[in-house]
Amino acid sequence: MGERMSQPNFRRGLLGLGLIAGCVGAMDPGAEGPTNLTAGPMGGGVHLTWKDNSTGEDEFEIERKIGAAPGFARLAAVPFDTVSYHDADVSSGTSYTYRVRAKVGSGFSSYSNEATAVAGGSTGTGGGSAGTGGGSAGAGGGSAGAGGAGGSGGSAGTGGGSGGAAGTGGGAGGSTGTGGGTATVVSFRNDVMPALLATCGGNAGGCHPAAQATGRTMAQFGPCRVIWFASVDAPLGAYSDYPNNTVATGCPNLTFYERLLQQHSMLCDGATWQARAKYVVPGNLQASLLWQVINGDATFGGKCTINGMGVGRMPRVDAMINPGGRALTPAEITSIQNWILQGALNN
Repeated sequence: MGERMSQPNFRRGLLGLGLIAGCVGAMDPGAEGPTNLTAGPMGGGVHLTWKDNSTGEDEFEIERKIGAAPGFARLAAVPFDTVSYHDADVSSGTSYTYRVRAKVGSGFSSYSNEATAVAGGSTGTGGGSAGTGGGSAGAGGGSAGAGGAGGSGGSAGTGGGSGGAAGTGGGAGGSTGTGGGTATVVSFRNDVMPALLATCGGNAGGCHPAAQATGRTMAQFGPCRVIWFASVDAPLGAYSDYPNNTVATGCPNLTFYERLLQQHSMLCDGATWQARAKYVVPGNLQASLLWQVINGDATFGGKCTINGMGVGRMPRVDAMINPGGRALTPAEITSIQNWILQGALNN
């Protein structure tokens, strides 16, 4: 990550100096198109993943078409190195088709493969081969699969089940898309909370200690509204003031889980406290500041700043401010992602 962070600015500088030739909209030789795009219903929306093959891209542009619409329209853009997106603006039972491309300077890569899913249904990703995931005996063992193009559940497919009518979405059966089956339910208590405490919480002695639970409220929004988040497994909030926690605030104590789901960040601009970013919005990765700071746009589109500078990726592994901390592992990041998409349960 550290080496990639400066590449878009470096590349733009070369373009400005005329050291990289090109024209507006031209293909960039360093921007190989993303591949392995998948789409599947999850958490009330459609969740996309893809493989990043480009070097030094500025962002990934996501396009979508609805049902039998003749063409694609731009849906969103996500920062460089991002390999997933959750589309929450969908209607249950409607089919959506997606494609993704990388943007570098004024140029674009080729598009990824297209992937299709039915929101709120069981249709899996596009681009599968005939019968992949097929019937109950198919790969991943979904219920009757969506089948491949013109497939019958597919004796030629992986696992070759006997169920499934001919599908248009291609690929996976089952309720969760590729591979079928049901995703493992992530536990807040056993999976999410230990990861947060070990990386940047009270147990690490570092950057989000108990003293920050309510000690930096913003008076214009009233008590208990906007705070600097404290990643500590204890009821906090009734007493402040930073850094001593000895002054009664008039606010209730909130558990770690309650703070994640109820509080708004003091670092993120908004005309009202409700307009400021919440740490977790169940089922919505784009609206959840926790997810954005670990694997998305930590600045929330430029709205979240510290001393005039955009908020950076977390956790910061810094011996000065977080001596016991460490980076999140890929498995922990995936667990947090799935926990939010599964509704951010207190389990």
